Amino acid sequence: MLRPKPRFNGSVLGMLPDKELPEVEQALVEHLNSEQSFDVRANIATLIHRYATSVIEGRVTAFLDPVLGKLGCAVQQPLLAYVLKWIRMAPGTVGISDGRQR
Repeated sequence: MLRPKPRFNGSVLGMLPDKELPEVEQALVEHLNSEQSFDVRANIATLIHRYATSVIEGRVTAFLDPVLGKLGCAVQQPLLAYVLKWIRMAPGTVGISDGRQR
Protein backbone atom coordinates (compact mmCIF):
# COMPACT_ATOMS: atom_id res chain seq x y z
CA MET A 1 0.00 0.00 0.00
CA LEU A 2 2.91 2.36 0.48
CA ARG A 3 4.09 2.04 -3.13
CA PRO A 4 3.65 5.16 -5.24
CA LYS A 5 1.81 2.96 -7.74
CA PRO A 6 -0.13 0.30 -5.78
CA ARG A 7 -0.76 -2.85 -7.78
CA PHE A 8 -3.89 -3.79 -5.82
CA ASN A 9 -7.05 -1.94 -4.93
CA GLY A 10 -9.37 -2.17 -1.92
CA SER A 11 -11.51 -4.93 -3.40
CA VAL A 12 -8.52 -7.19 -4.07
CA LEU A 13 -7.47 -6.76 -0.46
CA GLY A 14 -10.96 -7.84 0.65
CA MET A 15 -9.64 -10.70 2.73
CA LEU A 16 -7.97 -8.23 5.08
CA PRO A 17 -9.89 -6.57 7.93
CA ASP A 18 -11.65 -3.26 7.18
CA LYS A 19 -9.97 -1.39 10.03
CA GLU A 20 -8.29 1.95 9.43
CA LEU A 21 -4.55 2.02 8.82
CA PRO A 22 -3.39 5.50 9.83
CA GLU A 23 0.23 4.57 9.15
CA VAL A 24 -0.41 4.47 5.37
CA GLU A 25 -2.92 7.27 4.82
CA GLN A 26 -0.39 10.11 4.45
CA ALA A 27 1.50 8.20 1.77
CA LEU A 28 -1.74 7.34 -0.04
CA VAL A 29 -2.95 10.94 -0.22
CA GLU A 30 0.49 12.12 -1.37
CA HIS A 31 0.48 9.53 -4.15
CA LEU A 32 -3.07 10.56 -5.09
CA ASN A 33 -1.91 14.14 -5.61
CA SER A 34 1.04 13.17 -7.80
CA GLU A 35 0.77 12.53 -11.52
CA GLN A 36 -0.56 9.00 -11.85
CA SER A 37 -2.24 6.93 -14.51
CA PHE A 38 -5.99 6.44 -14.24
CA ASP A 39 -5.66 2.82 -13.03
CA VAL A 40 -3.12 3.70 -10.35
CA ARG A 41 -5.19 6.65 -9.15
CA ALA A 42 -8.28 4.38 -9.00
CA ASN A 43 -6.36 1.87 -6.86
CA ILE A 44 -5.21 4.65 -4.51
CA ALA A 45 -8.77 6.01 -4.25
CA THR A 46 -10.17 2.61 -3.20
CA LEU A 47 -7.41 2.19 -0.62
CA ILE A 48 -8.13 5.64 0.82
CA HIS A 49 -11.83 4.84 1.04
CA ARG A 50 -11.22 1.58 2.81
CA TYR A 51 -8.29 2.30 5.12
CA ALA A 52 -7.85 6.07 5.74
CA THR A 53 -9.04 7.86 8.86
CA SER A 54 -10.67 11.29 8.94
CA VAL A 55 -7.24 12.94 9.34
CA ILE A 56 -6.72 13.31 5.58
CA GLU A 57 -10.31 14.32 4.75
CA GLY A 58 -9.28 17.94 4.12
CA ARG A 59 -6.55 16.91 1.70
CA VAL A 60 -8.88 14.54 -0.15
CA THR A 61 -11.52 17.27 -0.39
CA ALA A 62 -8.89 19.74 -1.65
CA PHE A 63 -7.94 17.22 -4.35
CA LEU A 64 -11.57 16.60 -5.32
CA ASP A 65 -12.90 20.17 -5.38
CA PRO A 66 -11.26 21.40 -8.60
CA VAL A 67 -11.81 18.13 -10.51
CA LEU A 68 -15.23 17.03 -9.25
CA GLY A 69 -17.26 15.74 -12.17
CA LYS A 70 -14.19 15.52 -14.39
CA LEU A 71 -12.63 12.39 -12.86
CA GLY A 72 -13.50 8.91 -13.98
CA CYS A 73 -16.01 7.10 -11.79
CA ALA A 74 -13.42 4.56 -10.63
CA VAL A 75 -11.51 7.41 -8.95
CA GLN A 76 -14.28 9.79 -7.98
CA GLN A 77 -16.75 7.31 -6.44
CA PRO A 78 -14.46 5.87 -3.73
CA LEU A 79 -13.17 9.33 -2.82
CA LEU A 80 -16.70 10.72 -2.49
CA ALA A 81 -17.69 7.67 -0.43
CA TYR A 82 -14.67 8.29 1.84
CA VAL A 83 -15.63 11.96 2.35
CA LEU A 84 -19.28 11.10 3.00
CA LYS A 85 -18.28 8.40 5.49
CA TRP A 86 -16.43 10.91 7.65
CA ILE A 87 -19.00 13.71 7.23
CA ARG A 88 -21.73 11.36 8.50
CA MET A 89 -19.64 10.45 11.54
CA ALA A 90 -18.57 13.98 12.47
CA PRO A 91 -20.48 15.47 15.41
CA GLY A 92 -22.63 18.48 14.56
CA THR A 93 -22.87 17.71 10.87
CA VAL A 94 -26.01 17.17 8.87
CA GLY A 95 -26.79 13.48 8.45
CA ILE A 96 -26.98 12.34 4.86
CA SER A 97 -29.89 9.97 5.35
CA ASP A 98 -32.28 12.20 7.33
CA GLY A 99 -31.01 15.78 7.03
CA ARG A 100 -31.16 16.35 10.81
CA GLN A 101 -28.39 17.76 12.98
CA ARG A 102 -26.59 15.12 15.03
